[in-house]
Amino acid sequence: MMARLFLLCILHLFVCITVQESVYLITAPKLLRLDASEKVVVQLFGYDKEMTVDLHLKNTLAPSYKQYASQSLKLNAENNYQASATLRIMATDFPKEDNYVYLQAVSSAFTAHEKIPVTTVNGFLFIQTDKPLYTPEQEVQVRVYSFNEELRKSRRTVTLTFVDPTGIKVEMINMTDINGAKPLLPPFKIPLKPIYGIWKILATCADTFETTATAEFEVKEYVLPNISLHIQPEANYVSEKNFESFQLKISAKYVHGAPVSSADISVTFGYSSPDETVMIPATLSRYSLRNGMQEVNLNIKSALSTMPDGPQTLSAMKENSFLQVRVLLQESTGGITQEAVLSNVKFVETPFTLNLIATPPFIKPGLPYSMRVLVKDPLGQPVQGVSVTTRATITTADNQHHTLQFLGHEDTLNVTSRGDGIAYFTCNIPANVKQAEFTFETEDPSWSQDPLKLKAESYVSINHRYLYISLPESSVFEVGQYISISVFFDFRDFLSLKTFSYQIISRGKVVQFDTVKWDGVKNQNLNIKITPDMVPSARLVVYYVLYGEEKAELVADSTWIDVKAKCVNNLNVDISTPDSQHVYKPKDELKLRVSTKSREESLVVFSAVDTALYNLKSYDKDPLKKVLQHVERSDLGCGRGGGKNNADVFDRVGLMFITNANAKTSSTEGVCSDLVRPKRSVDLAQTFEQMAKSFGLYQHCCTSGTQSSLMLETCKHRSERLSFPPNFDMNQKKRCAYAFMKCCVQAIKLRQENVDKIILSHSATDFLLDAMPPKIRSYFPESWLWEEHTSKSGSVSITKIIPDTLTTWELKAVAVFSEGICVSEEKIQVSQDISVDVPLPHSMVREEQIELRGSVYNQHLSRTENLCAIQSELN
Repeated sequence: MMARLFLLCILHLFVCITVQESVYLITAPKLLRLDASEKVVVQLFGYDKEMTVDLHLKNTLAPSYKQYASQSLKLNAENNYQASATLRIMATDFPKEDNYVYLQAVSSAFTAHEKIPVTTVNGFLFIQTDKPLYTPEQEVQVRVYSFNEELRKSRRTVTLTFVDPTGIKVEMINMTDINGAKPLLPPFKIPLKPIYGIWKILATCADTFETTATAEFEVKEYVLPNISLHIQPEANYVSEKNFESFQLKISAKYVHGAPVSSADISVTFGYSSPDETVMIPATLSRYSLRNGMQEVNLNIKSALSTMPDGPQTLSAMKENSFLQVRVLLQESTGGITQEAVLSNVKFVETPFTLNLIATPPFIKPGLPYSMRVLVKDPLGQPVQGVSVTTRATITTADNQHHTLQFLGHEDTLNVTSRGDGIAYFTCNIPANVKQAEFTFETEDPSWSQDPLKLKAESYVSINHRYLYISLPESSVFEVGQYISISVFFDFRDFLSLKTFSYQIISRGKVVQFDTVKWDGVKNQNLNIKITPDMVPSARLVVYYVLYGEEKAELVADSTWIDVKAKCVNNLNVDISTPDSQHVYKPKDELKLRVSTKSREESLVVFSAVDTALYNLKSYDKDPLKKVLQHVERSDLGCGRGGGKNNADVFDRVGLMFITNANAKTSSTEGVCSDLVRPKRSVDLAQTFEQMAKSFGLYQHCCTSGTQSSLMLETCKHRSERLSFPPNFDMNQKKRCAYAFMKCCVQAIKLRQENVDKIILSHSATDFLLDAMPPKIRSYFPESWLWEEHTSKSGSVSITKIIPDTLTTWELKAVAVFSEGICVSEEKIQVSQDISVDVPLPHSMVREEQIELRGSVYNQHLSRTENLCAIQSELN
């Protein structure tokens, strides 16, 4: 009898282990975009005969349904029982009041469905202006680029709205038949008496779609600097190590590229806090700059000691205090002056901060776990060569706490940050762990800071089956590169796994999927080629279905892949000067050749801007990066990867799913806050705008307060010079002054927290109109070459006459293809051996008497005959 019972138990166990359920898995984007081709992947497990699955998108499951799209799939051994359908909801068929559809799968073996939301955000809009700065009555050249969700050229009608700094809509213009790219004609003209500050251009699709884009430009009175003056600090911070010896490199060159051969410079420095700016009189020093370079050493500790009422040590500095350096340059001969201000070097007691980047807060018991810690300086720049140490406490399923052992026996693990500023940590998570808490600190005790903490939860699996994906230790991968991904498996040894599968999702779409035979090892490599449709980033989800123990279980993990490429969809554009000429003269012929390497017809649009403008206003130096960031917004996923369970893993890669395994689509909704890239800087203009709106009637008072002061005045001093509208009574004036002060102080704080990497300089003189006989130079545009050309042979060649400005021009070519957009840049210098500059004020009063002084520049190494400078007075 006992023998029979034993055999019966063995037989029952064998049946539980070996019986295979017929499992289906259907995945689709968790948000369907109207009028976009969406891929739905269907996969069958445990089937041995060909199966037909019909997919339908419909408005209801009732018999009186309306069908938007459908497709039939045949799944068999030849395609590993895995296939995809492409479904599209046409905008003309979908009622405006609806916001969801039902995805239904019908076969002879099963019928299943899931409700999916539908969005009218489809495609991409880009706005390009010819330059970032304008003065009253100047024309703003605008070009609009429009693409659908597949990055194909779109003809949708677009509405442009020009908004002034107070939020008032100044003008609305409809643009039709864009077909990829189209300039605004006629250009928008700045009013004679505009509101100074940051203006916005809002682009919206005028019809069914809610796709939007925003561009900004600034309106103010300015003059272009003739000299580019830069202050390069030895570090972005002042700590105890450089408190008594802080090095500066001061460089000066004309905007056309030649160094300033001889000049006198004055340097003074002090400090600023959110409340005040203090320049220390005793720090005034004078130097002679030669060949465009001068090094200066600051003893900050000694300078502070001359101000007994101020802070004497780093610890006495208020929070968010910065070093303020002002440099005034005056040519030794020409007399042109230029001023530069350095205000983004922070006083810190610890020079580094630690941030987790692209690290999933989920662990798998019994499997490895990787963490990435980004080491940054006070300005948010990555720092190489900093040793970071970590320790961890784990909590087991029975709520016991233990110290995690690294490398088998160490309580801590030290890793040095690499060139990208990232320190890579890997540890093994013991079995039966439900939570781990990691602490990260810099190893050097003199760099003390608040420790960085990470709480990681365990992936929940009823049957203790796990999967973990480990990427190579690289921060970015390139198109065409093969990457070897380690896939770790953990399940009971008596269970049998035959295959595992993966899907790659980019820009919210499945771009690749496959099923791979399992080699029978707990660590198997998966080789994947990075393809153009994975740009700018992709998400890899790996999963398997395991039978036995009474229920089939879906086990999954995912990871985020950063992809580097010149353009999306493997597009390419290069702009070059065939004659290899680096320095041009005014009125020279400029030959440009743009190679698109495309056999299809493409549109190439050009622009050129005077880089002297960038000394007055910072800008995004990488326009392609800006395009790719915009494209990446279509990613429906969240975080670097992983999840608290199988449903959460799929949700975090941007997929919904239907299955009869032990999983159900996650219903969680909300804002994704997990970082995969280093956090980008705050949009200050937008922040200031929202701040000003909160003051209602006194909005313009707040706006005035948020504007930066190149005079380095305190908010209090600026408020004493406020001018009020004539209809304001005393109470209103007080409220206006309050709004000004509050916004001024807050703006200073935000700027210091989000200070730009570019050190801005501003002119201490007025705009220089150049004249050089016998060649008369009279054409000095700040931007030009606003043209479009069609390429049918893969290249475009044009010849243009260079304007008369002595400067460095930034040339830009944007190629618009049938399947996307690509950007390329080139810079050319325009100089002249002998030139004359005449500074002029940006405005004059009628019948006012002014004096003009011209400076003659000789770039020859020897004296030139018949060269003279003429000085005259005009009445």
